[in-house]
Amino acid sequence: MKTLTFYETTILDAISLDGREIKDEANMKTLDKIKAVYEIFLSEYVHKYNEHLPKEHLLKEWMMGLPSALEVPFMNHEILHSGKAWGFNINSEVEEDNFLNLYWERCAKAFFTLKDNL
Repeated sequence: MKTLTFYETTILDAISLDGREIKDEANMKTLDKIKAVYEIFLSEYVHKYNEHLPKEHLLKEWMMGLPSALEVPFMNHEILHSGKAWGFNINSEVEEDNFLNLYWERCAKAFFTLKDNL
């Protein structure tokens, strides 16, 4: 398996299927967890009024609404701390703003990278 990116790791660490009617979650494979989250996303967020929009855009919006199935860090200081811990060069306000502005989009892309390539 390839080395995971910061965003892919963020997504995998954020999966929370607690309280869902999922059998044997503890023994689920990573791809099965991703697929379960994707099905939850489709059922909770995609409907006839937005289904024409790109799924990546819709997932980004869904994640920004803080769904319980995908508990992605959302506080700016948390996001920046994690990014710095991963070695991202975030040393000025401009760099912080750039990192934060791209965070949700890159998390959505990482989700689909995992879903389509695991």
